[in-house]
Amino acid sequence: MPVRSGSPHKLLKLILGIIVIAAIDFFFIWNMHSKVVTNATTHQPERYSELYFTSPSNLPSQVKAGQALPVSFTLHNVESEQYSYTYTIDFTTSSGKTTVLSRGSLTLDNNAVAHISQSEHLPTFTGRGEVSVIIANQPESIHFWVEDSAQ
Repeated sequence: MPVRSGSPHKLLKLILGIIVIAAIDFFFIWNMHSKVVTNATTHQPERYSELYFTSPSNLPSQVKAGQALPVSFTLHNVESEQYSYTYTIDFTTSSGKTTVLSRGSLTLDNNAVAHISQSEHLPTFTGRGEVSVIIANQPESIHFWVEDSAQ
C-alpha cells in the first residue's frame, strides 16, 4: 500500500500561503526602497525660519528703566508651507531675573516676510540687561544688551 504525504488541497493551501506572505513582504520592502530612492534622488526643500533685527545698527545700548524701548524684528517663513509663529520679547537683568515684556503671534504664508515693530517698557534694573526675541517651538532667538544709563 502506498504512503500518502497529504492531500493536494493542503499542499495548494500551503503554496498559496507562502505566495501571499512573499507578496506582502515584497510590497513592504518595495515601498521602503521607493521612499529611500525618492528622497535620495529628488530635491527636498530646506525648511526653516529667519529671525533678525530689522535695523541692528539702530539698537540702543543705553536705556533708562521704565522708558519706551523700540524693538523691531523681521520674520521670514521658509517652511515650504503656511506657518503660525508665537513670540515673546523678554528682558533679563544681570542678576538673572527675566520679565516677559510682550507676547504675540502671527501666521505667515510660505516665503512671506513680516516686520514687527513695538515699544516695550523696561522694568527697573541696574547694570546690564538682555533684550530677547524668542520664537516658541523653533530654535530661533535673537538678543541684544542694554546698559542702565541712570548709573
